[in-house]
Amino acid sequence: MKGTRTAQEGSGYSAKGTVSRTERSEASQSGTDRRGTGSRSGTSAGRSSTDGSGTGADRNSTSSGSGTGADRTSRIHTLSTRKLNTRDLIIAGAFAAVYIVVLLAVVTVSAFVPILYLMDPLFLGIALGPIFSVYCTKLNKPGALLVLAILVGLAESMTGNWIGLGWAILAGGAAELLARAGRYRSKRSYLAAYSVFALTNMGPFWLLVLAKARFLETCAMYFGSEYVVTIDALTPSWIVLVLIALALVGGLIGGALGQRLLSKHFERAGVV
Repeated sequence: MKGTRTAQEGSGYSAKGTVSRTERSEASQSGTDRRGTGSRSGTSAGRSSTDGSGTGADRNSTSSGSGTGADRTSRIHTLSTRKLNTRDLIIAGAFAAVYIVVLLAVVTVSAFVPILYLMDPLFLGIALGPIFSVYCTKLNKPGALLVLAILVGLAESMTGNWIGLGWAILAGGAAELLARAGRYRSKRSYLAAYSVFALTNMGPFWLLVLAKARFLETCAMYFGSEYVVTIDALTPSWIVLVLIALALVGGLIGGALGQRLLSKHFERAGVV
């Protein structure tokens, strides 16, 4: 009997051991399944994250592309609207007329005194500065300064002085380049541009160097021989350098005066 019980107990222990091993095996498999499931979940999440990142990158790329296209369209529109049109040319003609009237008024008053007449490049630069400044607030577009210079040069060459026209075109072209350097939005660039543009006012004085005899004959017709003697004495061959310096200084003073008087107009025109 004892042997039988012992055998039965041993058999029970063996069964229990078998059950325990079975439970441990099942637990191990369950853990493995959980780890596998977690791994698959992580992989899936990584894929989703990657897909999301890729989608976001694609969206950003699309957005960037559309922004670039909008910028190009805006630049093209800006360039097209900044070109001179018929209305702009009419405005340029009107300002050229006012510019020339003031120029002739100053020359007429100063011409009676030889020394004052030779100071005209300075006086004209100062007097015409505000007119030039108004013109820049109305037409701050490429080519506007060159058009004004050509019109002024044509007026100065009506007496047959074609040197004045050529000189005006050169000065106007240089002024245009200076204004362009500031993208037609800079006060400093326009100030420098007018200082050079003021050189257009001394077109007739080139005759003192290139055709002095003809210049003196014209002076004799209007003011007499005594006037001619005085002018001849005051105009050595290098006088043109002094006249150029006077024009540049007059342009700086007149340009600064015009910008000061019309500061609000420059701000409205976007010139700072």
